[in-house]
Amino acid sequence: MAVIGIDHIQLAMPAGEENAARAFYDGLLGLKEVAKPPHLAALKYISALNQTSLPPERPTQALSSVTFRQ
Repeated sequence: MAVIGIDHIQLAMPAGEENAARAFYDGLLGLKEVAKPPHLAALKYISALNQTSLPPERPTQALSSVTFRQ
């Protein structure tokens, strides 16, 4: 199967830096934050090409990943 694009990106952000992340993703990149289930701490953004989730870092978990579209 050939990869045709990126479907979802998850990038860990420092805990407590939600306002800085919003300033970058909303303000600079122009992405729109979308609603997420209340039990998730991550910020979530969507564009025409992919989704980006920004969960707060946890010292014992690797939270960054990329999911490709086939």
